[in-house]
Amino acid sequence: MADGKQAGEQLQFQAAILRYVTDSVIVTDLHGTITYWNEGACVIFGYSALEMIGKTLVVLSPDLNVAQHVDNFERILAGHDYAGEWQGRRKDGTTVWLDVKTTILRDTEGTAIGLIGISKDITARKEAEERLCQSEKLFRALIENMDGGLGLTDVNGIITYISPSTTRMVGFLPEEFIGRRVFERMVYPADQEATERLWARVLEEPGKSHALEYRSKHKDGSFLWIEVVGLNLLREPGIEAIVWNYRNVTERKQLTEEVARAKEQLEAILRNVADGIVVVDGSDRLIYANDAVAHHFGLPTSEAMLASSQANITHKHDMYAVWDEWGRPLPACERPTAQAFRGKPAQALVKFQSKITDHVYWSLVRAHPIFDEQGQVQYVVCVYTDLTERKEVEQRKDHFISMASHELRTPLTVLSAYTQLLRERFVAEDRQEAAQYLSKMNDQITKLTRLVVDMLDISKMQAGQIDMAREAVDMEALAREVVESLQPTTGHHLLIEGEARETITGDRERLGQVMMILLDNAIKYSPQADTVVVRMARAGDMLTVAVQDFGIGIGNEHQGRLFERFYRALSKKDKTYPGLGIGLYIAHEIIQRHAGKMWVESNEGSGSTFFFSLPA
Repeated sequence: MADGKQAGEQLQFQAAILRYVTDSVIVTDLHGTITYWNEGACVIFGYSALEMIGKTLVVLSPDLNVAQHVDNFERILAGHDYAGEWQGRRKDGTTVWLDVKTTILRDTEGTAIGLIGISKDITARKEAEERLCQSEKLFRALIENMDGGLGLTDVNGIITYISPSTTRMVGFLPEEFIGRRVFERMVYPADQEATERLWARVLEEPGKSHALEYRSKHKDGSFLWIEVVGLNLLREPGIEAIVWNYRNVTERKQLTEEVARAKEQLEAILRNVADGIVVVDGSDRLIYANDAVAHHFGLPTSEAMLASSQANITHKHDMYAVWDEWGRPLPACERPTAQAFRGKPAQALVKFQSKITDHVYWSLVRAHPIFDEQGQVQYVVCVYTDLTERKEVEQRKDHFISMASHELRTPLTVLSAYTQLLRERFVAEDRQEAAQYLSKMNDQITKLTRLVVDMLDISKMQAGQIDMAREAVDMEALAREVVESLQPTTGHHLLIEGEARETITGDRERLGQVMMILLDNAIKYSPQADTVVVRMARAGDMLTVAVQDFGIGIGNEHQGRLFERFYRALSKKDKTYPGLGIGLYIAHEIIQRHAGKMWVESNEGSGSTFFFSLPA
């Protein structure tokens, strides 16, 4: 009786121990029904002993492979314990991985009465293994599909690993590299010494990357440019190798060489073009100049210009006086460079005069803004075309025209006077035919006199010697006066529309000359029409005058040059129209000198409208 009591106490003691073991301990009968469920099983699966005793293991594994389970059961009954990994399901539906050992349970007589399974939760380990597996797959995918290649060598430079991606680059299979020394028989002869120096640096400086571009042989016999980076990790546990990363940079090298050649060619062109070229940055600091602009400003080379303390010589105003083409001082804010910094291309004919030597240079200065990604002006490119020689020739020509015109005025005045006297005498003697001839002669003398006066005006304008009066001008009254003077001499009907209620400040005689030029042209170039319209309108601070005809019109290709000196928009339709192309030039210059603007709107065959606007 004492032995039975002691045996019972021993069983209770063992049950207490099993209850608090952290591993899962599950006992079933031979039919698979659970007869014992410890605290470890509660923790792992989330079910209490009350919920599970009397149930089968199917609850813990709905996806149980029945055939495999039967096979395992028969093996255990045959005396072979089962050990393996098993995937179950917790009460909350989540998966749990278990390391399971199952053995047969026998009674005191050795008869099999059930099974006992001890399980350890290995979910965390399985998830870590899965992550590691995925990482290995990702690493393998990256290595095998990378654009470049990866290699490992030992301390002697013997290749121990080459990534499969290498084949796409150089044509050789990875196994053709294994066991060979790095760079062996693959390097272009001229680059061999550079690769040896790279190997020495990598070996001597562990943990520090070293790079080199060299030419390596392709399996087809050609050579590629390879960029290789070596990193000595011989002392790094788990790696203990020298790591080489390399990629094909042949295309980049070729592009770089092409860009370098293009840059050399462009530099040669820029250095040898006749035009001077400078580039200034957003701070108006000179960052490029060619030799032509350096010579233009008295320096031997562009390098001297950039290196000198006067590097901004083209923008410094203490060494050069700067004038516009009419001889007026050109303020810094109105110069092409300043306008380009405000975002608009600009050009101007500029006169530079050295304050040291008094030497004069004429240049057509064109400035173009270069914008950054934000739309801000990052650079301004200025092109200086030397027009000094041409301007000197023009000045000599203008001087000759001025002298000739001045000398012609006196005999023309005398001829006009004598012609008028003779005409009056013939009229008095009732010699009407002779008087008519003299009248026509006087008309031609008047035209010639007007032409001479125009030529003198051009000469004065070019020399900057024409003066403009400053007086109050009633433009409406002036327009009516000009129209009334012209109306008797033409078959066109001259109309005035609109009104200008305020006066402007300017030269009344010169503004009348502008009106006369525009009306003369409107009449001359609309022979099939019978009307010319003068319109006036006030817009803000500007007074605009428009002269519209209904004649032959002007082609688009000519409109941009109409106000140039001696330019004529000749076509098949207007070859018979006389003129030298100076009237519009004079009109345009007069309006500009009044701080105004002149422009044209026209369609060929539909007439033209010339506008000018003046500050009111």
